[in-house]
Amino acid sequence: MGTAPEAGGLPTVPMNDASSTTTGACASSIGPCRSVYDAGTIGSTIACGDAGLSCTCPSDYFPPAPCNAAGQQIVYAAYPPPAPLTSYSNQVEFDALAVGRWRRIAGQAELQCEEVGIEITAQHTWMPLVIATDGSVQAAQGLARPIGLVFDGGTPSIPGNNAPVFFDACPGQIGLQLIIDPWPADYVKMP
Repeated sequence: MGTAPEAGGLPTVPMNDASSTTTGACASSIGPCRSVYDAGTIGSTIACGDAGLSCTCPSDYFPPAPCNAAGQQIVYAAYPPPAPLTSYSNQVEFDALAVGRWRRIAGQAELQCEEVGIEITAQHTWMPLVIATDGSVQAAQGLARPIGLVFDGGTPSIPGNNAPVFFDACPGQIGLQLIIDPWPADYVKMP
């Protein structure tokens, strides 16, 4: 397991976990812009991950856009996302693309408490990924919510929202764009 950052420092969150080496050339230095360990940014504390771990949600209902290594926010996600797009027309195809952890690389959070990204489960829920008190990346299971994806004649949709869009984000990395709040956010799949 990784360790929590020093007070005032930014958490270092590699692509697959805070305890592992970074993978993926185009998103390796992107992470949360401010530390959730700063007293001014802590919102609620929730149980997460393995027994005994806790995670803190940023005080912002929707945490801000991530930052690059120079500390510059990556506020805007290109809409529509860059081509080529990867299509899906049923739940099985969606699951093959979507199930797993996704790191946000552009845009403001789509889910409450989403500090690092999101996890999409085989049970068709998504939940925010946050940094636990031990520095590891954990899913906030208590904030899981159903995706609500439906297929009308093979066309995916989420009633009241846009369906997730998959695209080639970087060489060898699949990207995901969500617009379930009024703004788009881009993600890359974590190994």
